[in-house]
Amino acid sequence: MQVGVESFRQGKPDLAEYFLDKVWSLPERGELDPTVPLYLAEVRIRAGEPAEAQDILEAYLAAKPRQSERAELRLGDTHLLQSDFAGAARIYQGLLQRYPDSPLTAEARYLLAYTRYRLGDLNGAYELAAKLLGDVAAEERRSLRLEVYKLLIALEKKRGNSQAAAARLREYAELAPADLRARTDLLKQLFRLRDYTGIAGEAGRLLQEFPDLRERDLYAYVLAQYLRGLAEIGRKRYRNALEALGGYTAEQAETAGLTAIVPYTLYYQGWAYYRSGENGASRERVLRLMESAPSHALFPQAVYLAGWTSFALGDYRGAAAYF
Repeated sequence: MQVGVESFRQGKPDLAEYFLDKVWSLPERGELDPTVPLYLAEVRIRAGEPAEAQDILEAYLAAKPRQSERAELRLGDTHLLQSDFAGAARIYQGLLQRYPDSPLTAEARYLLAYTRYRLGDLNGAYELAAKLLGDVAAEERRSLRLEVYKLLIALEKKRGNSQAAAARLREYAELAPADLRARTDLLKQLFRLRDYTGIAGEAGRLLQEFPDLRERDLYAYVLAQYLRGLAEIGRKRYRNALEALGGYTAEQAETAGLTAIVPYTLYYQGWAYYRSGENGASRERVLRLMESAPSHALFPQAVYLAGWTSFALGDYRGAAAYF
């Protein structure tokens, strides 16, 4: 058995399965160390065969072993991996009822909440997850606490509670500041709420905390600058907006998978320059938008702004062509 376990830990699943199968084939499965079926099941799971892992664990549990909590929990996981959320929930619920004082209780509670979420029972999942969050505050359960936060954030979004989702994201970001996807998710939530002051502050903190953000995560960098720029326009701080919107190039936006923001960047740069009294720079930006994206939703606004800036620059003939 030990050779099989060590082979698994060394990344040799075929060898691990060979030795563990020898022990598994013994007649008294109920007397086996639970390590054997658990590791065998894990080999099958990692091979992309959760149904076979399920068969192994069910056979072990059918033998009425003395230690079964971990095997039951992993059996629930095999159902989860096969998208059998009702079956997984039934197993996790049974485990909690039979072993309320088990060290696995917190994990089982989280998984039960997650299966409720996947089954569409948003209120039931939220009730379970919110109560669990208060019970896993200890630092030694930090990883589980973070997973609970992620589930609560997803639930708040599904329930349409943008304000609550943003609040949960703030709490999560305090615990996991290096999770850049969560940080950008927070910026998006704040934008949906039109919390421009919140966006400017959070984007500023993100860029300050990670001076190498452009190299570390180009998507997070470009999105933070873009949303910060829009927020500063909302706050009528046009110079700050121009600094943010000028912090990345069109090529960088495209590389980051944010091609869609390029026309918006040009338009809002044009608007910020216009509001700052820089009509030449404003017209140059909107003309670039008009040339590069003639079918864009902002094209009519760009034409109108091109007319106004041309008029302000004394180009009356050019202005007439746009009006």
